[in-house]
Amino acid sequence: MMLSSQSSGQAAMDAMKRNQEILPDGESVYDTNDDGQGDKWLTVKGGSQTFQVDSDFDGQVDAVIRFAPSGAVIHESYDYNYDGQLDTFYFYGEEGMERQEIDTNDDGSIDLWIELHEGIYVKSTRQDLDFDGKVDEVKTYGNGETTE
Repeated sequence: MMLSSQSSGQAAMDAMKRNQEILPDGESVYDTNDDGQGDKWLTVKGGSQTFQVDSDFDGQVDAVIRFAPSGAVIHESYDYNYDGQLDTFYFYGEEGMERQEIDTNDDGSIDLWIELHEGIYVKSTRQDLDFDGKVDEVKTYGNGETTE
């Protein structure tokens, strides 16, 4: 593991975006605020890359982005409220974003699922409205109409 002091994690992001370059397996750690502690991590395994970020410098990962060997983003996870738990997840496929999963009440369980078409159009939503772990509401969208 290497700790290098850089003013930003731009070098790591640039390396991940170069899909023609296959990075060697391993992990790089970046200290972007010069406090002696890593706050950005790049892990490479078999051509796949994972970039993790501690954006508020509290020692906990706030964002995880996974890249396919081609350089395409395949998954993102975020802790938007900085409570130490990843609460929002994005899944990607050939047409862009395919699905979002969100923990809307910060209890550690997903309670809103959003399916997308062509990366931008909402196909359907499923929601656990009373947070008991069971879907209570399903909406399907198409042709400008909503069905329940």
